[in-house]
Amino acid sequence: HQERGVEYSDVCIQLLDRILRGCSLRCESLEYFVLALCHTVNQERFCDPSWELLRKLLGTHMGYASVEQLCHLLSCPDNYEKPPIIRGAIFFLSMALWGSKHVPSLQRSFVTVLPSFVKALGCVNAPVAYELALSMNRLVKKYGPQLQQNLWNYVIDVLEIISRQNNTFGGQQHKYAIGERINSTLTSMEKLYEAGTLAAKPEMFFNLLERWSHVRNSSSTELVIKFRVSFIHPAESCWVEKLNQLVEKFFKVESRQSVRIYILRVIFEMVTTWCFMFPNEMLDQIVLHNMRSVYREPCVAVRTAVTHHLVGLAQQCGSAHFEKIVYIIYKVASRSLDVPANITEAEEEETLQDAKVAVTGLVSIFKHKLFHLPTSHVSYVFQLLLTHMKKQFELSYSSHIAAVLKIAVFDCLLSLRANSHLHLGLRISDDTTEFSDFIYCDGRDLLQVADTFSAEGETLPMVPVVHGALHFADVMHLVEMCLAQEKHYSVVDVVLRQLSRLLH
Repeated sequence: HQERGVEYSDVCIQLLDRILRGCSLRCESLEYFVLALCHTVNQERFCDPSWELLRKLLGTHMGYASVEQLCHLLSCPDNYEKPPIIRGAIFFLSMALWGSKHVPSLQRSFVTVLPSFVKALGCVNAPVAYELALSMNRLVKKYGPQLQQNLWNYVIDVLEIISRQNNTFGGQQHKYAIGERINSTLTSMEKLYEAGTLAAKPEMFFNLLERWSHVRNSSSTELVIKFRVSFIHPAESCWVEKLNQLVEKFFKVESRQSVRIYILRVIFEMVTTWCFMFPNEMLDQIVLHNMRSVYREPCVAVRTAVTHHLVGLAQQCGSAHFEKIVYIIYKVASRSLDVPANITEAEEEETLQDAKVAVTGLVSIFKHKLFHLPTSHVSYVFQLLLTHMKKQFELSYSSHIAAVLKIAVFDCLLSLRANSHLHLGLRISDDTTEFSDFIYCDGRDLLQVADTFSAEGETLPMVPVVHGALHFADVMHLVEMCLAQEKHYSVVDVVLRQLSRLLH
C-alpha cells in the first residue's frame, strides 16, 4: 500500500503541475489544489516539488486567494483531526511570507496570518507544534526588530501554547526538538530585549522566558530575576510573598549554583536597603525564614555565599533579630567540628570554606560591635567564639583549617586591652588602641570602680547609661587550654607572641 501511495502522489504532483502550467486552474478548484499539496508536502520525496508548485501558484493572480485558503485550513476545526493538512499549511505560509525562498510578489502582512497560527494549535500534535516552533523561530530571527507589539502578542501566544502542549507529548525526541527551537527563539528575543528593540510586552516575554528558565543558561535566568525583582517594593501589596516565591524557585528549588548565588546577592541587597524601615518583614519573614537551615545546605559555595551575606547583615543589624542571625553563622562555623579524620588538607580547605568565612565573620562582627550599642550583641558574639574554641580543644580538633580558625580567634581576643577606667578596647597597632565607651572588663560593678578612682584621686569619666562587661578571665582560660593541648606550632606561636605584647 505504501508503494501505491507513492505512485498516487507522484501522479498527483505531475497532474497539478500540468494544470498550473496550462493556466487551467479555476477558482472553485483552488481549495482542492491547495489541499492536495498540503498532503503531498508531508512526504519527504515530494516536499520540494510540492513547495515549488505552491510557490508558482502564489506568484500568480491567485496568490492572495491561496494565502487566504491556507489560513482557512488552519482555522477550520474540522481539520484539527488531520495533522498533515495543518502542518502542510503552516509550512507553506511561513516559507512564502518569511522563509528563505519567500514569494516577492506577496506583500508581507503577518497580521492576517499569525491569528490562524494560534488557531492551528487546536490540533494538539507534536509535528504540528514543531513546525509552528520552527516558523516562529524563522520569523523572529529575520524580522524580529520590525515586528510591532500586536504581532509579538501572537508570536508569544503561539510559543506559550506550544510550551504547555510540549509537556503532553509522548516521545522525548519530539519534546527535545520543540524545546530546542523555542529556546533558540527566546535567545533571539533576549538579544532584541537587551538591544532595546523588542516591541513585545515585557510581562508576556518574561513569563515565557521564566517558563523555560530551567533549561536556559544562567545569564538568561538572572535576567528574569532582575526583571521580577524590579517590580517588588514595600509599597506594593504582597511584596513579602512575592519575594519569598522568588527565593523558593530560584534558590531552594533551583540546582544551578551560579543562579542561586545571584538570587542571594539580589535578595540581600534588598534586605540591606529596606531592613531599617521594615526589620520584621525583611529579617524575620525573608532572611530567617529562608536561611535558618543553611548549615544543612549541601553546596559549599552556596553556604559560603549565604554566610558572607549574613556576616555583612549582622554588622549592620541593631535589632532583636541580631542573635538569631549570628546563631546561623555560628551553626555554619560548627561544621568544622564534624570533618572526617582522613580528609586531605586540600579537600578540607575546599569543604570548610564556609566555616572559615563563618569564624572570621564572627571575629569581624565582634570587633565591630565592641564599639556599638547594644552591648548585649558583643557579649553574645564573645560567648559564641569562646564556646566554639572550647569545643575545638575538647574534641582535639587539630587539622590545618582548625589552626587557621584558632589563629583568627586568638589574634582577636588577645588584642583586647583595658585602660585605667576598665574600658575594653582593641589594639590596632603598636602605638594605637581604640577603647569602647560601652564595654568594661571583668564585669565589676561601676560603683566599685568609681570608689577605686575616687580613692586614687582620679575623676571618673562620664559612664554611659547602657553598658556591658566581658570576662577576660575566660580568654585566659582558653589560652591555658591552648598551651596544654595545641599541636600546631603556628597557633602556639601566635598565642605566645600576643601574650608577650599583652604583658609588655
